[in-house]
Amino acid sequence: SNLIEQLPSDIFTNMPNLESLYINNNKLLVLEENTFSPVWENLMFFSAAGNGLRCDCRIAWILEKNFPNQTRAFCALPPELKGHSIDTLTSKDVWCFQ
Repeated sequence: SNLIEQLPSDIFTNMPNLESLYINNNKLLVLEENTFSPVWENLMFFSAAGNGLRCDCRIAWILEKNFPNQTRAFCALPPELKGHSIDTLTSKDVWCFQ
């Protein structure tokens, strides 16, 4: 827990063998595709519990990927999705006002 608000987009670029990622109890609001896509498919464990994740169109990319065997990340917003695990979301859940 370092109260990280945002991760650099290239932070995982040279980590193709990363299998476990713990980013719990920070201030991350969004799981950006350009940040996580380089390692997402290889992760066996992903945990982002305790962040204020916004489950909207900005995380729709995750729904098109395979989830790690163990995923612990929960929506904080919008209110109707608060507490839902991101691996239970559908494309109908994650939308944005245009």
